Amino acid sequence: MEYSSKPVRFGAFEVDLSAGELRKHGLRQRLQEQPFLVLAALLEHPGEVVTREELVRRLWPDGTFVDFDRGLNAAVTRLRQALSDSAESPRYVETVARRGYRLLAPIHAEPEVTTPLVARHKSPVRMWPAVLLALVLLSGVGIWWKLNEVPDKPLVVVPLTTEPGIAVAPSFSPDGNQVAFQWDQNRREPRIFIRAIGPGEPVRLTAGSAAEFGPAWSPDGRLIAFFRYLSESRYGVFLVPPLGGAERKLMEFAASPEYFPSSYGRLPGADLRPIAWTRDASHLIVGIPDKSGLGLFVVSTDSLEKTRLTMPAGKWESSPAVSPDGSLLVFSRHENVDASDLYLLALSKDLRAKGEPRQLTREARSGRYAESPTWAQDGNEIIYCSNRDGIPRLWRIGLQSGATPRQVPSVGPDSYLPAVSARGRLVYVHGDRDINIWRQQLSSGSGVLDAPVSLIASTARDSSPDYSPDGKLIAFQSARSGNAEIWLCGSDGGRCRPLTSFNGPLTGTPRWSPDGKQIAFDSAAAGPFNIYVMDADGGIPRRLVDPADGFAPSWAHDGKWIYFTSLRTDRSEIWKRSSSGGAAIQVTRNGGFTAFESPDGQSLYYMKLDVKSTLWRSRLDGSAETAIADEVALRGFAVTPNQIYYLRREARGFATLRSLTLATGKDTGLAKITGTLHQGLSVSPDGKYALYTQIDHAGSNLMLLADFR
Repeated sequence: MEYSSKPVRFGAFEVDLSAGELRKHGLRQRLQEQPFLVLAALLEHPGEVVTREELVRRLWPDGTFVDFDRGLNAAVTRLRQALSDSAESPRYVETVARRGYRLLAPIHAEPEVTTPLVARHKSPVRMWPAVLLALVLLSGVGIWWKLNEVPDKPLVVVPLTTEPGIAVAPSFSPDGNQVAFQWDQNRREPRIFIRAIGPGEPVRLTAGSAAEFGPAWSPDGRLIAFFRYLSESRYGVFLVPPLGGAERKLMEFAASPEYFPSSYGRLPGADLRPIAWTRDASHLIVGIPDKSGLGLFVVSTDSLEKTRLTMPAGKWESSPAVSPDGSLLVFSRHENVDASDLYLLALSKDLRAKGEPRQLTREARSGRYAESPTWAQDGNEIIYCSNRDGIPRLWRIGLQSGATPRQVPSVGPDSYLPAVSARGRLVYVHGDRDINIWRQQLSSGSGVLDAPVSLIASTARDSSPDYSPDGKLIAFQSARSGNAEIWLCGSDGGRCRPLTSFNGPLTGTPRWSPDGKQIAFDSAAAGPFNIYVMDADGGIPRRLVDPADGFAPSWAHDGKWIYFTSLRTDRSEIWKRSSSGGAAIQVTRNGGFTAFESPDGQSLYYMKLDVKSTLWRSRLDGSAETAIADEVALRGFAVTPNQIYYLRREARGFATLRSLTLATGKDTGLAKITGTLHQGLSVSPDGKYALYTQIDHAGSNLMLLADFR
């Protein structure tokens, strides 16, 4: 294709289409042929969608046999790298879902220089005013560009803490020179510490002997509020001066460890930032439960008067943060532990709610979370954590309706719990977890079970195992390719290979069909989480639930139906859909999450919460609901013809693997699990082994970005 010789400019870039060159501020940028062809096509249609089909024809006009989708994705990725652009927060190349791409920046073509004949005879003296005017205009344009150009230089991130253990929940002092945080010193019992910005070591603030978490520094600098674990189901809110000294218990309340565990393996978590101060430091806003569920309350530090601020209606709320001017509250509203959104609430001068909360993010319906919000120093943006691209990162979003989240630059993956000071410092948590799949023997001739063994392990995160019907293969979720995908391996944990290759969207929860020929799983490949089915030998995944959301699939005993969890009624319920197509049918009406049909096709077993829940049994239509086991953890149950195997989180921080005999109701403890559980449980078809997921190592440090803006 022939191009004009006139340069085309957009942003800081200049493109010579005829020479095939891209320059930035006059410096040539390295760009391969296919990414340049993509750029040329976008420049021909600025502001318009260029379809993927058109781009494929441009890149491979001779019908070359390649993986067109993957090749095009790679070309666009390399183009974005050359432009220092981001798919999540695009300045130049925007992805238009399921259609193509669009150039966002306005372009400017270099005009042809043609001097009129009369101008050639004008006196040079008479030309000077025009020349000077042009120079002034060009100088003004240059100054405007420098003031408005987004810097490409990355900001510098340095560690604030480096000691072993889990350091989380940072809170700045009002002057921004110190940070209060919780740290377990690698002993799984967090305490409250203070760390100065600069040289020095963390200094413990409190003197208690029980777990403490969620510190919040008051705006006047006089006090630090925090939660303390008092007993199995009771917690207290305490106040302590930042220099140490006498503590004051402000209030005490009852709560399930599901909301406020004394030890923790997941980062982030709803329990880690439960307190916010009002601007005048006279009240706390805390997330605590009552008969209506876990919601936000305003508590006076003087009179101890407690007033309900929000009514979550079956959901729970956490992570409150008050705006710099005190007029707005942002918080996280949870569907379950991995599905939440941010909401904004206007506050009156007497700290009452002005109207209903307004939803700010749209993540929960995709099975993702938006949580741990904090305010930018100017009060015009929210900084928060989300796994919207499959990996927990920090994002920022404006307050206007329909605002688009943008990724915080210079901050890498596995980042949580941001805090911003009035001086423009950002502190956040960088976490690291080693998650692996373990195997526990269930039966032996001697009656003594072997100790569990680590079966599927890597430097990445491996979870959600599922035995094939013949017991020869295991499907599981793994990030060993760099993104969460479905993998397969042998029953001995060897010969691992990837099954899916979505290359980015969160993908997991694999389930084998009863005949072993297909695998169902959930993925955010199309935006909201949805159920996909593909052949166990590979091929193209087929989306099952369209257009509504769905996750956590399982098969009916005969393979004719697929059960899944959906939030389409604004609460997680169990639905099912024919594996060959058709409309989805609602099964449960009182809540449901993660369901398995019995092998005889007579009953349905399910949880109602993702983290810890009673296990329920009903008929296949959801009627005759009966509770059969308590404290089932993290989707951790498996249904066999005669027994239910399940994981139960015990009061003292460990878990047990148990079996429930269906005929007699006898509940038997089989093995003690001392590690921190992650999601999933699968039992081999011969009943000899169980697979579960365990967090073998968890650690985190505080990171500092000193010049955040």
